[in-house]
Amino acid sequence: MPSVQIANSSLPATDFTKASFRRPSVLSCPHSPQDDISSSVTAFIRSNSLLARPDFDFSSYAVHRSYIAQVLRLGGSECTSLLDVGVHALLPNLVNSTRSSKSNYTIREAVGLKGLGMFATCDLRAGSSILVEHPTLIAPFITALSNPFSDLYTELFEQLSSPARQELMSLSPGPLTECGSIPERIVRTNGVAVELKVPDSPHAELAMHRAVFLNMSRCNHSCGPNAAWDWDPSTLSITLSACSFICSSRDVRLRMPMHILHSPSHRRHR
Repeated sequence: MPSVQIANSSLPATDFTKASFRRPSVLSCPHSPQDDISSSVTAFIRSNSLLARPDFDFSSYAVHRSYIAQVLRLGGSECTSLLDVGVHALLPNLVNSTRSSKSNYTIREAVGLKGLGMFATCDLRAGSSILVEHPTLIAPFITALSNPFSDLYTELFEQLSSPARQELMSLSPGPLTECGSIPERIVRTNGVAVELKVPDSPHAELAMHRAVFLNMSRCNHSCGPNAAWDWDPSTLSITLSACSFICSSRDVRLRMPMHILHSPSHRRHR
């Protein structure tokens, strides 16, 4: 799931150090991208009907961007984030939200498949809730920062506590043929598209964001799924539910992912 990103040596590179993430940090992008990159990204965003931005202009988008990098606390769990300042201001207060129990599922080795899988621990009727989960990472669909996503995601991973970071690093990074750092590959392989509330203003951030969920990422994909998920931006959580009967000990399978998060790749370093 390659990411759109400015590859412009004239842009000031933002220094993503560990210290900059220990408290909320504002990162700005005051310069316009090169014309060829701007044209390419503009054409891609306008042509994607799911993004609903037919009037998008990447040059204007880039110079109006400022981001906040922060580890969010969502109902007792950690979420490393990079968000537009306007989007960050609209986030709900979830300090007192609760986490769902693991009574309906377990994560274990998937027999006959490489890696782990999610399995029902009881019979689940269609419509039954399997889990409610907050993301462990959330970031924009595109950024106007000069840093390659390979570096950006590495720093975002590093800001998590050791247990959360180890869990995130244990997710599949995809085929060995994939390029990029391990964190970038993990996000590319396991990230899903979610929408956040954005300001009603000119040059606003795209509503579409990338998010990684530790437990839901363990679900295997199938042309015959038995579960589906819904995103609730008011609680910053997904609800995974059975869409058909799942008997106890059966694996929980999701539909093959859409390619909404696939986009042109522009990086300063290959």
